Amino acid sequence: MFRRLLAFSALALTATAALACSSRSTVEEPYVEPQGDRVAEQVNGACPGPSSVLRGALGAGEACEQGADCAPTCCKCNNGTNRSWLAVHCVSHICAGATEACADTDDDGGYCEAP
Repeated sequence: MFRRLLAFSALALTATAALACSSRSTVEEPYVEPQGDRVAEQVNGACPGPSSVLRGALGAGEACEQGADCAPTCCKCNNGTNRSWLAVHCVSHICAGATEACADTDDDGGYCEAP
């Protein structure tokens, strides 16, 4: 009887350990706000949706402390590559409009270069 109980306990322990090792963590990484006046993001050559980096909600003309405070805009490349990127720019503590945010970040990461 003791031998069966020990064997069952060892089997249960092995199964529990296997389940614990194979499970994936559901804890999300904490959001770290990007720093700087100009911030851009691109995933696989396009604007990510939704963005994991740019989460600001302030519109053009609203007061901001940094770029991440402003709502992102999707900027399109004008070179026939069909690529795009998200951009924000806080200029003199005011969120820039789409045209300015795109123009101010278009050279930051080679967003329009074909892979």
